[in-house]
Amino acid sequence: MASRVDVVAFDEREALSDAERKHEQVVALATYVVVAVVLGGALVQGMLLLGVLGAVGVLVVHRFLFRDERPIGTTYRAVDAGRGAAIVRAHETEARKRDQMRTFLVAVVVVVVAGWGVLQGSLLLSVLGAGAVAAFAYVADDEPLLPRVVEADIDRERADRLFELVEGTATTADVDGERDR
Repeated sequence: MASRVDVVAFDEREALSDAERKHEQVVALATYVVVAVVLGGALVQGMLLLGVLGAVGVLVVHRFLFRDERPIGTTYRAVDAGRGAAIVRAHETEARKRDQMRTFLVAVVVVVVAGWGVLQGSLLLSVLGAGAVAAFAYVADDEPLLPRVVEADIDRERADRLFELVEGTATTADVDGERDR
């Protein structure tokens, strides 16, 4: 009797070539240097909130000019029948935890920026700085690429015919939220 499997699809961005990866690293480093110079200059001038606005502006421009436009490829893996839904739930849980942590960190930064502005006596700049940080966090938010079950409880032979299955099926670590790569 043939074994039964679930087929899980993992969407991933296509791999970068070495030249593209190096270019991406140089652009990111240049962006971080510009942000550091803007914040450092504003701190020296005593205008930290204007520096925060400038730094967020630089990050927004970077985000729109260098958005990740790589095509998405799908990898299919076979797991024991009945385990596909558990793997998907584990990945959804991990994505939710990352999103909650990111939201918490953004809230802390917004409160710190707003508080600093109030302490400096500039309510308008504190609102603008906090709003800019929150707007950047909203703009920079990406939907995670979560796996999905495309076929549940089918014959292994049929799954092999229908999908280009990747050797090395998903493991128990997938259920814990960590994927084998």
